[in-house]
Amino acid sequence: MNKNLRILVVMAMLAAFVGMSLSCDSSSTGYKTFSLEKGIGHFSFEYPARYKVEITEVRTDLQYTHVTFSSPFSKELRDSTFITVFVAPPDDASPNSEALLEKSLASAEVLDDFRFVERFSLTVAGVQGQEVVYSYGRLVSNYENVRIPEFMREVYFDRGGLIWSVSMRSNQSMAEADEADFEHVLQTFKILE
Repeated sequence: MNKNLRILVVMAMLAAFVGMSLSCDSSSTGYKTFSLEKGIGHFSFEYPARYKVEITEVRTDLQYTHVTFSSPFSKELRDSTFITVFVAPPDDASPNSEALLEKSLASAEVLDDFRFVERFSLTVAGVQGQEVVYSYGRLVSNYENVRIPEFMREVYFDRGGLIWSVSMRSNQSMAEADEADFEHVLQTFKILE
């Protein structure tokens, strides 16, 4: 191979390598970025690319923001995984994130087959918060009286005069795999000023 052709091949390979490294966006890693800058509580995060946006509610009249993402429906499991972000100002019933966590946990404790797993502190978007994990039996068919074991992860924190909640509901058989996706959401969660 002559010298000029060799230089061209090396330059083409370098150009391809540089092009690949510059084009690596979140979709090439299996994640997409969601960003919301309307209403209250502006934020962004990366979520699994296989998920789709189900709900985006920006209610300035009722002062809350709510987004939900779902994984593809599994016929075998008769279920989907859901990731939800909810942002609202405090009120008399829930003056802060800890009070809202307690209220949510009290509501969950009456669910069929409720089982408390753990509660711990963590940091999301540079803010100290708490995560609670529990499972319960979700009724999927009244006719057959079939319940599917569900696994809930709920994170609560206060920031900018608002209460923030990030949660994941998944089929218990998928909970371990889904936990990695939830951790990625939390690690990439940013509050936009």
